[in-house]
Parts: sequence; C-alpha cells; structure tokens
Amino acid sequence: MHKIDTPRGPIEYDEHQVLRVDDGLVGFAQARRFVLVESDDLAPLRWLVAVDSPDLSFLVVDARQIVPTYELRLSAVERAKLGVEDASELLPLAITVVAESPEDATANLKAPILVNSREMTAAQVILTECDYSVRQSLLTSGVD
Repeated sequence: MHKIDTPRGPIEYDEHQVLRVDDGLVGFAQARRFVLVESDDLAPLRWLVAVDSPDLSFLVVDARQIVPTYELRLSAVERAKLGVEDASELLPLAITVVAESPEDATANLKAPILVNSREMTAAQVILTECDYSVRQSLLTSGVD
C-alpha cells in the first residue's frame, strides 16, 4: 500500500490502482501516473490525482452522466492505442471546472480522458468527429 499527501488529505492506494497516461494530459505532459479517487460526498464526481505530483488533481465525471447518449467516435489507430476494439469498452471522464457560482460549473466533453480499466491505461483524446463542448454546463446536464 502506498500513500500520497494531497491538499485534500492523504490517499492510500495499491500499485494496481495506478492509471498510466503515457502521453500525459493536455498542458500536463509530465504527469503520467494517476489514481482515481471516489468519495461519497462528491459522487458522481471523482478526483483524478497525479501520483508523482499530488498537488495536481482534476475533478472528473463520467461524460455519460452529463450526456446519456455520449458517443465516442474513435479511429482504428486511437482504439488500438487505447487497447480496445470498441470505444464502448472505455470510461470517458470529463474534466470539470467548478466556479464560485454553481451555475457556471462546466465539463470538457470535447477532450475526455478515456480509461481502459482492464489495462489501467488512459489517454486524453480530442474528439474531432463529435460536436461536444469544452464548456458543457453541469447544471443543465443533470449532474447533481
């Protein structure tokens, strides 16, 4: 069992819980190992915490919680890179921005972090074939 100290308190995790993001995230290429932290008081939101930089974390939500018909149109190359035959095998996480006013809280549906839970790998992919917003309102989407 490993432990990291974050601004929200300590997190314990096993190595098998670490998500490898080989290419990093947009703007954070150096962060390549993350743990996904669930908390009853945040559900359906979760924390994605960088293992090697615990001050770096993102509040994420399953994109299908925002848009139930959320669809991933990925090329064969993208699917192969993520280690899946079908995009439905992936967990699409949208990075959220929580503002001072709840009405201004948004999620980035255009560039989800796609998680292959079987392989514990992930990649952030910009969906060029889909008409999703980088600032989808959380309030109008049904996320509580």
